[in-house]
Amino acid sequence: DEVDLMIHLGDYIYDFVDMDEWIRVPEPFPTVPANEEEWRALHRYHLLDPDLRAARQMHPWMVMWDNHDFKRATGEGIEAFYEYVPRRDVHGDIGKAHRSLRFGDLAEVTLVDIEKFRFQDTIVPGEPSALGHEQREWFLDRLGASTAKWRICGSQKMFSGWYSEGVPTWLPVPNDGEVFDRGSWDGFVAERDTILRFIQENSIDNFMMLSGDVHMSFAMDISRDPRNSDVYNPATGEGSLGVEFIPSSISRGNFDEAGVPAFIVPAFESASNLINVHHQHVEFVQHGYGILDIRPDSTVAEWWYSSILQISESENLAKTKTVGNRQNRWRRPSGFVTTDIADATGRKGHITVFPNPNAGMLNVVIPTDVSGTCVLRVSDTMGREMMRHRCACDTRMTLSTETLSQGMYVLEVQADGKVYRSPFIRE
Repeated sequence: DEVDLMIHLGDYIYDFVDMDEWIRVPEPFPTVPANEEEWRALHRYHLLDPDLRAARQMHPWMVMWDNHDFKRATGEGIEAFYEYVPRRDVHGDIGKAHRSLRFGDLAEVTLVDIEKFRFQDTIVPGEPSALGHEQREWFLDRLGASTAKWRICGSQKMFSGWYSEGVPTWLPVPNDGEVFDRGSWDGFVAERDTILRFIQENSIDNFMMLSGDVHMSFAMDISRDPRNSDVYNPATGEGSLGVEFIPSSISRGNFDEAGVPAFIVPAFESASNLINVHHQHVEFVQHGYGILDIRPDSTVAEWWYSSILQISESENLAKTKTVGNRQNRWRRPSGFVTTDIADATGRKGHITVFPNPNAGMLNVVIPTDVSGTCVLRVSDTMGREMMRHRCACDTRMTLSTETLSQGMYVLEVQADGKVYRSPFIRE
């Protein structure tokens, strides 16, 4: 009863049934729609779900379409979407879905469409636009004119960068060597920077981006250049212009459904975090939804997970993060450290490794209370030992990695009955 608004950021329906969902969809399966009437039938099929009907009955919805909701090339499915999904036509054109909703002086929620108008215009020669000139100007006008304390924007795709340089290309995940998905805002960097430059130059505080599509959980600081230490400080968040909140998918698959082995997931999460220092939380397996509690002094984000393979009454609040008024970055826990991993005794300890990635020499900083003999063990992501080094413990040690091939590894430091681990990348 406390929910004031449901926000859905695309793929409200799917044009085909994914094999991971066969466990709960009624037969006969619908065919992939080939005309507007079949798109209408697909909406009616999804509305067979009593939980979806109940959710639509109980709460107001603000929905944006994505690539599975209609065909961008032909516009097929747009009429059916408008007829079956709650949405005001604010432009006199049902093909334009961007719009905003005001909650007094507290918050303004603006949805932009990064799907329908992509590639129709260019920012500069060779740099495509995702929004198109008309929608971008409308969005910047709304952003600049808003007097609400919190300026919240929703788009179908991840806004902040998700860089992949250094992540092994043999991992079974999309990776073109620079970013993980050019279909997100990473494929429209000039337009993204235009928006961020506008926020910076106009001193806009309390900007929050809500994103969908990726089917995984993220919390990110938003920076124009997050990998440049002169622009952004990952330890404090200084230099961040806002935050991004991405809950997981409710039912559609992600890492484990895609066949990624369970033992690879933690290593991949660690490697992703090492490269993307502006990512403050990631989770690649669980499914569920997110809740935002928006207040004058802060906004609290919650990640809720539940089972998708069987009927269950239980759900789990897995993570909360807070952004304070005019802080423009996710709040750090007290005593923030670079790497924080449970040791073999169950206590918390940390080691710091740098530079990361490294070109042949790795510096290792260990807790000052560790003494005696240290064993430094390096293994690959398959758990195979690649090298082992025994030495007297020192607060700061160096380890040659010249014999290692390019890729991702895990350093394990054994000392005083404790085990400390940290991933690193050999470039």
